[in-house]
Amino acid sequence: DLINPDMLTPEEILLSRYPIKAGPDMTEKNRRWLAEVSKRRYANMKYLFEEVGGKTKLYGLEAEAISTARIDAELAKIMEPVLGRDEDKLKLYEMKSLDKAVSELILFKVTHPDIP
Repeated sequence: DLINPDMLTPEEILLSRYPIKAGPDMTEKNRRWLAEVSKRRYANMKYLFEEVGGKTKLYGLEAEAISTARIDAELAKIMEPVLGRDEDKLKLYEMKSLDKAVSELILFKVTHPDIP
């Protein structure tokens, strides 16, 4: 996941979290959400729920709680294996794509001379 609680400090989570709606129609949905997110074992996940009077109170985070700089850094980390770290690798990828497109266009023009 791009946005997760480990991108924030515990203090930042406590300041920016919001209570998730409770009620009969939301109970099962929230239970499944908590089970699914807990599988990811985020260290700071513990700040998104608390026990109050024997019941679990859930909190959510808006994407806006995380700064653009942090999101950019996370995107760079995720995309680096795909695109490479430097511009030369990206340019090489684009040139290969362009070469393929030009080759396909030439082949099309040769096999369909009557189409402009």
